[in-house]
Parts: sequence; C-alpha cells; structure tokens
Amino acid sequence: MYDPQQEIFTAMRAACMTIGDTYDTKLPPEDVPYPFIYIGQVRDNDDMGFKSETLSDVYIDIHVWHSDPRKRGTVSSMMAQVKAAAFRTSRTRHYAWTYKGADSQIITDTSTKEPLMHGVLTVHFKLQGGIENV
Repeated sequence: MYDPQQEIFTAMRAACMTIGDTYDTKLPPEDVPYPFIYIGQVRDNDDMGFKSETLSDVYIDIHVWHSDPRKRGTVSSMMAQVKAAAFRTSRTRHYAWTYKGADSQIITDTSTKEPLMHGVLTVHFKLQGGIENV
C-alpha cells in the first residue's frame, strides 16, 4: 500500500524544486543563498472512510524566505507559482487529487540579525481515491 500524503508531498516537493532551491526535513544551513523554499509540516485528516478506501484531506505548509524585506514581490511571485503548481496537481502515481485552495500570508521575520521576508502558504488537497478506482 502506498501512503497518499507521502505521494502528494513528493509531488509538491518536485514542483517546488522547479521554482527555486527547496528544502525539507530541516531548514538549510545559514550560508544558503536566498530566496529559498522550505516544505514544513504535512497534516492529513483520514477519518472519512468510503467502502474500502480512506478519503482524506492533506495540508502542506510551504515557506518562502528572502533575505531582503524589499523583495516582497519575489516572495509573492514564488508563492503564486507554488499555488499554480498545486492547482495543476490532480494525480500522483497511485492517487487522484482535487486542489481545494490555499491560505497564505507574507510576514516580516525578525528572528535573525537582519529582517527576512517570510511567505507562509498552506495548500489543501482532497484525496479522491486510488487511480484504479477513479
């Protein structure tokens, strides 16, 4: 059996890699150049059983950072590209998906010596079922 949330995570990671430097599991070292994308938390709600399948909602938190607070447009553009990639993702190897939308915000991050521009995007997918059953 294949894990649906892992498949959609992998698809979004591949899409993000075409947009910019992409990291997951842990943030990159301090010397990595900006901007970059970090894929953070993945949450799924798989309590909606249907016959022999589980139809779930999967939420993926994707972060975009830039070292220049005046580059808000770059952060916004990268986030728009991630949303567009999510919108185009309707199938992974074993599953069919519906893109349900995204929540996003762009904030000033003052957790470092120099302020950063930090975009936070949560994409929402609905698992429609295994491809052989769709």
